Amino acid sequence: MFLKTKEVKEILSLVPGVSADVVDVKSLSVNAFKTFVNSTKSSKYKDSFNGISAAIAGDYSLELVKKVSEPTELSVSNQERLVQLYFDQISFKTVHFDFRASHFSGGEKLFWKPSKFFYTFDETFLLGIRDLYKAYYTQNESAFEEALIKVGIIKETSSKLLKSEVVEVFLSHFAGASAAPLVFSFEKFQDSFAAIFELFKKHSIKIPNDFAYLGAYLASMYSTLDVYKTPINVSKLFKKSLIAK
Repeated sequence: MFLKTKEVKEILSLVPGVSADVVDVKSLSVNAFKTFVNSTKSSKYKDSFNGISAAIAGDYSLELVKKVSEPTELSVSNQERLVQLYFDQISFKTVHFDFRASHFSGGEKLFWKPSKFFYTFDETFLLGIRDLYKAYYTQNESAFEEALIKVGIIKETSSKLLKSEVVEVFLSHFAGASAAPLVFSFEKFQDSFAAIFELFKKHSIKIPNDFAYLGAYLASMYSTLDVYKTPINVSKLFKKSLIAK
């Protein structure tokens, strides 16, 4: 049990800057244990697996499997489907947040064994994240700021300066992906996330556990794609995803 709980914490540790300055570490540790406990409940995993299967029915670019015998190199189309899958899952309330390479193999389609580590996000937070992506990829700056308020990063009453700083650091994190292909660099991801957390620390902003899990989800995808250095049209994949429909 301890080892499995430790693995959840290892995934969370992919996000730099998660410290007592910006998150309730005790609460996050308790949450990690609850996440592990949920992973042991086969009925919950089965329900989630079946739900995803139903959602992607008829999509021949992705297949859910119970086992990945041997992770293989992913083709460009496999890598693109993985990015789209990242967005697809955000259309659900519960997300299998471990996107490390051991859960995937490729071929004519992307084969995915959903991790048993899944996390159920707060509904308001998740709506805010969906709105954040939609605002970014439609280049709607006012909606982008409103989404950050819904996520709980800034408040309606926050100063114009704080709002401006937070919007700027998040736009920098997106790395221009709305206008040009993005090369997934795990190092750059960690640098940009560290900058976000430094801003949180500067302004004494405390974040919900949900944000740490979202960061781990995103970080694990970056860690998988980093080895390929493939320019990927993320904007196109977002628009194809379930979240955009």
